[in-house]
Amino acid sequence: MSSPSPGPPRHRALSGIQPTADPVSSVSEVLSAAEICLTYGKSPALNRVSLSVSSGEVMALVGPSGCGKTSLLYCLSGLLLALLRCSIGLGTRMVS
Repeated sequence: MSSPSPGPPRHRALSGIQPTADPVSSVSEVLSAAEICLTYGKSPALNRVSLSVSSGEVMALVGPSGCGKTSLLYCLSGLLLALLRCSIGLGTRMVS
């Protein structure tokens, strides 16, 4: 009995794709957040989280279940109002 042949590769290399902007020459912040704090009742979910994302930058938000990834995205999108001092900027516009 022969073993089954492997299927198509799950990942394939992308060839011929060039970045649309030079990351070094176009370092402009498209998202920034400072001092985001969030609690659910008495349970802290986010404690003074700050981040910035530059134009052309790829960012991943990784962590275990329950560590606040979704809560942070809700705050950044405006679905949740963060507590304490908090500033979130999109490009040159401050949104909170």
